[in-house]
Amino acid sequence: MKEAKRSYGKKTKRGEFMKKIWIGLIAMTFLGLLTSASYPMTGEEVIKKVRKRYEKMKRFSADFEQTFEWKLAQETHTFRGKLYLKKPNRFRLVTETQTVVSDGKQVWTYIYANEQVILTSYSELRGMPKWEDLLFEYGEDYGARYVALEKVGGKKCHLVELIPKKQEKNADVARMKVWVDPKEWVVLKVAYVDINGDGTTYRLSNVLINPKMDKSLFTFQVPEGVDVVDMREQR
Repeated sequence: MKEAKRSYGKKTKRGEFMKKIWIGLIAMTFLGLLTSASYPMTGEEVIKKVRKRYEKMKRFSADFEQTFEWKLAQETHTFRGKLYLKKPNRFRLVTETQTVVSDGKQVWTYIYANEQVILTSYSELRGMPKWEDLLFEYGEDYGARYVALEKVGGKKCHLVELIPKKQEKNADVARMKVWVDPKEWVVLKVAYVDINGDGTTYRLSNVLINPKMDKSLFTFQVPEGVDVVDMREQR
């Protein structure tokens, strides 16, 4: 009888031990599922889909809000406007203070308050973050890290942090974050910090992909009485 009790006791302890192991395995599996749900993709996979979307895209338009944080002066400035993009290298940006137009070769910057148009070559934008770079084209020189799912304008987006693998002397961007719409695979928000520690954030809304656009959007007629400063002649 005592032997039977001992045997039963051993079986009970063994059963309890196996039960704990089983519960632990279930818990680990559940936690793994939670982690997988929270981070459904890698940062590289998200960026790859954005690039693929851009390859098929010919035109793009959106309303935007730009917030600039000037670290040294501790000032914040916010601008709102409309953006039109067309491949290759053509864009039109309209805000309350200026209009910037590129036909792919030259860029006109019309500053209303100064009644002045500054004309430069598109190639001179090299080293500066272009719209294509900010919204679609993230080269292999950036490392991508998936951060979380986060809402932008009521939509759940993939938040990915981008850090340059090599910090070039003339590079403008020190680090960047992008919020990507998982349905359209376009960026709805981008925030970057430059080498001076100043921060810029863009929020996009009313996004349209491949809308019809008039050719005149990407040419600029200088208003009568407005001065033109041709920076190309000074180089």
